Amino acid sequence: MNLLQRNESADRAEQALRTGVDCLRAEAPPEDGQQSALAAVGLTETVWHAPRLAALRRRRVLARAFGLAAVLLVLMTGGWVVYADIDPPAPGPDRVLRSPNAYDVLRTVGGRVTDDKKVANLLKRLEPASRARPAARPAAADLAAAERLLAENAPVLRDVRRALKTPYEEPPVRSPEHLFTHLAGYRKAARLLALEARVRAARGDAAGAIDSALDAVALGVHVVRGGVIINRLVGVACESIGREAAWDIADRLDARAARGAAQRLERIEGARIPLADTLEEERRSLLANLRQLMSRPRWRLELWPQMNPEPRTDHERLTALALAAWSYRWTKSGILANCDEMMTRMIADARSGKFARASAAFTTKDLLARDPITLALTPAFDGILMTDLARARVQNRLLMAKLAVHAFRTERGRLPRSLEELVPGYLARVPDDPFLDGRTLRYRRTKEGYTLYSVGPDRFDNGGEPVASDAQATAGSGRRQQSTQPGAIGDMVAGVNRQ
Repeated sequence: MNLLQRNESADRAEQALRTGVDCLRAEAPPEDGQQSALAAVGLTETVWHAPRLAALRRRRVLARAFGLAAVLLVLMTGGWVVYADIDPPAPGPDRVLRSPNAYDVLRTVGGRVTDDKKVANLLKRLEPASRARPAARPAAADLAAAERLLAENAPVLRDVRRALKTPYEEPPVRSPEHLFTHLAGYRKAARLLALEARVRAARGDAAGAIDSALDAVALGVHVVRGGVIINRLVGVACESIGREAAWDIADRLDARAARGAAQRLERIEGARIPLADTLEEERRSLLANLRQLMSRPRWRLELWPQMNPEPRTDHERLTALALAAWSYRWTKSGILANCDEMMTRMIADARSGKFARASAAFTTKDLLARDPITLALTPAFDGILMTDLARARVQNRLLMAKLAVHAFRTERGRLPRSLEELVPGYLARVPDDPFLDGRTLRYRRTKEGYTLYSVGPDRFDNGGEPVASDAQATAGSGRRQQSTQPGAIGDMVAGVNRQ
């Protein structure tokens, strides 16, 4: 009986399930079926389950959005990196060198100079021990050794003088691997000429001595044409080597030799290549070198180690890496355009004389707007300008005026009342002061003689008071004068501030 009842219960349960399944198949469940069912049995999960599901949906949407943004950012960054490294257009044809060219002769002289170290040592030993006694006779042994050395280098001196009569043009620098080894030879040749001047002066040939000294000055002016900034700096160094000997010889000349030397130095100074021309060649060289560097696959990373081959600290390494990454803000063409603009502005200011009045070509805002590569490769103009003004143009004009004054006094037995009295018998024109935009050098007669000077970097007439950095290096101290620096206070006095 019990078994029969259990079978009947099972049949009824099975029938109920079939009826339920048939109902579910016949009618779709309501949207809130799950919540209604849970509520029917008294469950409380309906309070928090719906917001949780909504939050999960929002997170999925945000994750997909961020993933898509990340993919787009990677694609855009990669696209910009590719675009930033598109090669710029190739430059036009380069200049053709003149022929004959003194460069072909002078570039070999450095390797032919015999014992340059001994030349430099003897040149120093033959300098007067005191500026107050420039005619003091050097030791006989030093003089004999210098004469032997000059005899050994006679072919070099002959070729240098032959090259001075031929136009010079430096080959264009269009590769980062370009070598300037020949420039060291020019300084060797200038030292040989200065040594010859010292020997001739010691032997009593003051006229021959001033010719040798001015040959070194002429060499420095000669080798600048067609060159970049380093050519100009080497040229200024050659001028300084020859001019140092000329200062000590000037007062020992007779009137004829002094007049001839003053007029020759005036011609040498008239042949000087404008600084703007050198900067223009530097601009072309810089752009060409950058183009070649940019042709390398990893040029942004390789450029900074070249500028600082041996970073000493982790900070320097991280800085180089950060600058390389920062440079990706600019394309290759953009970097070249920035560099071109900066150099072009420098050139325009140099041609107009603006730098003679204000040495800062760019404001802080200008500099911050430039890419780091342009800022690193653009030369520091203040130092170049001061070297060109103080150590070349001003010094040559002071020496030129001194030679003319000496010739005038030797012939007429008195000092000129003004520099205008030197024209036209001794000079074609009164030497101007490059620091004063066309105004002439200062000249004042004193009880002891006269004072001849330029107003110097501060562009203020200090009455002939020497530049402050050179104040201790007086004419009789026997010590080599320091170079006049940008911002120095005082005047550049002939015979005192000689560097």
